[in-house]
Amino acid sequence: MSIIESTTYQLGAFLTMNHISWLHLSDWHQSGVNFDRKVLRDKLLADIESRSGIDPRLESIDFVVFSGDAAHNGAEAELAAIRDQLFKPLLNLLNLSPDRLFLVPGNHDLDRGAIKDFLSAELQAPLTKDADVQKWLGDAERLGHVLRPFRAYADFVTQYTGQLSPAYASVKRLTLAGRSVALLGFNSAWMCARNKVDGQVRDHGHLVVGEPQIHDALAATADSDLRIVVLHHAFEWLAEFDRARVESRLKDEADIILWGHEHRPQVRHEMGTDGQCLIVPAGAAFDGRVANNPRYTNAYNFVALDLDAGRGVVHLRRWNDSKTRWAKDTDSCEDGRFDVALPAGLTRSPTATEGTGDPGGGDTPSGDVGPARKGDGAGAQGAADARSPSREQRFQDMKEEMADILAVSPPAMSALETAIGLASAGPAGPTGAPDDRAARLRDHLLNNLPFDEAVNGLTRAYKNIQKSHRGDSSARRAIVQTSAWLLPWLHVVSDAVDCGPWENNDIGAVLPLPAGLKCFAEIVMAGIDVRKPKFHPVKDPLAWPSSSYAAESNLPEQGFCQKNLDTVRHDLMKRLGVSSEIFDKSDAEKDGSIRKRIAYFLEKQGTRIFMICNASDGHDEEFLERIATAYPGLGVIKLAGDVVRDQDRFDNIRHLLDFQDNDA
Repeated sequence: MSIIESTTYQLGAFLTMNHISWLHLSDWHQSGVNFDRKVLRDKLLADIESRSGIDPRLESIDFVVFSGDAAHNGAEAELAAIRDQLFKPLLNLLNLSPDRLFLVPGNHDLDRGAIKDFLSAELQAPLTKDADVQKWLGDAERLGHVLRPFRAYADFVTQYTGQLSPAYASVKRLTLAGRSVALLGFNSAWMCARNKVDGQVRDHGHLVVGEPQIHDALAATADSDLRIVVLHHAFEWLAEFDRARVESRLKDEADIILWGHEHRPQVRHEMGTDGQCLIVPAGAAFDGRVANNPRYTNAYNFVALDLDAGRGVVHLRRWNDSKTRWAKDTDSCEDGRFDVALPAGLTRSPTATEGTGDPGGGDTPSGDVGPARKGDGAGAQGAADARSPSREQRFQDMKEEMADILAVSPPAMSALETAIGLASAGPAGPTGAPDDRAARLRDHLLNNLPFDEAVNGLTRAYKNIQKSHRGDSSARRAIVQTSAWLLPWLHVVSDAVDCGPWENNDIGAVLPLPAGLKCFAEIVMAGIDVRKPKFHPVKDPLAWPSSSYAAESNLPEQGFCQKNLDTVRHDLMKRLGVSSEIFDKSDAEKDGSIRKRIAYFLEKQGTRIFMICNASDGHDEEFLERIATAYPGLGVIKLAGDVVRDQDRFDNIRHLLDFQDNDA
């Protein structure tokens, strides 16, 4: 049986668990039939499809933000057209359901005729003081009157995405990477088209968001780990009296602000007395084949955040009409990317110190991670000596993550302290500061407990929480997340597992993993020394390896053939983001480009690309060896039932890891 017929496989990378990625679009201005719009749309979808070539973390997009002006005149037909021509194919491409599309209205998403036909005289002209804003937004009946021009837009969004109150103070909560994320959508266009000069609308400096619109939404999401505000207009478009109240509050209380309208993708990280936040405009996805204003450009962006590291990157994309494709926006930012430190307070996980040679970050005088374990005499220090700097970073990340997980749940800490017999006296005991207590508990777990004792202690703690704190899901989750981090580490240390082959620049061979693994903790235990793993495009690292991709089917029942290899080559090129120009070149040129992309991800981004296969017979082995030889930087992994090692240990911890399946 050929490998392609018998195998499903994935291309992916081991990445941090705690990252969040989204796509930000704006200003499509959907109207009638337009060939230029079709060209840009087709190329836009193709560019988004090859997003992993921009950044592997973008393979798994968590949600899409559209920051206004979906339509041109707010007509039902226009909204239906953008749904069918852009939103549906886009969401299918990203494997997202419509409820992961979050929209806010722009100044083209309302029926401007309704302003004159239905609104009272007081709302026909710009508002000039906050008392009037409070009057119209503070009463439910008056608010319904104000929003009458957005009725078609609001109905469309709610029916398509399920988004509640899309025309006013819309809030959507998500749980991503174990963090609570709140999307807050505000209508900055509800007073648009009121100010006219020589018969032309002049909105700048006359628009209103209104503090009543943002106040309750901010209060309702105060407990979120990450708050992302979305509106259509930049603060410069607001009337001064409204800007004075709205801008300072949003900059102070939001972590990230997204907007559109200005058609200029000028990202900035602001710090000041108003607060600290990242501001990410989208540019216009379509402002004609060539933008009417030379300052503008057709543009969009991706954002990827690493919450543990406190870092983020905005990937800026722009339309290049001379080459009929979307490309890096190097006019706005060098290399088309804007790197940022996330706002203070968003994460408590600092960047690990570099060059210490101590995987424990220097927390113990000797640098030892723990006492010598069974095996050939190699203990934690021996394992530390063999670890590369990237592993040191992962160990530091693991320590910080474990402490953060435990610190937010005193019941979990109490249950663990009791279960493992950790004395509670001293400043780091139950009456001490949560951070100190969590660090003490974490260090004891890492340095003083053998694997089996840790399994027993975690199990007892979990059962005690189930019995005494039945409604405390955060305590149960803390124990489970701690297990998923701690147990693989203790397993690797106690058995002195040599994981070097997974980090060498050139693999060049097929590497075995046990078939039937259920989660990444087991993958680590099987020999991959990765402390914060996520296999993308799978969003849930505990459901591995789901979402498998079948390369080909119905092939002859024989060994590999050229068609099989061509299929894998094409899929590699597509998923690695190889330039479309190479697709028409010779096989040798294609293979060279694939190898360059693999090397780029490994050397420049520290990301290993893997291909996971279920191998069934000798023909499969031969085919996999050929792939591994052709692309030596690619990690070709064979899942096979005859390489299961320490299955009893897998069984001993599965009850803990299965809890994570249920509670995550």
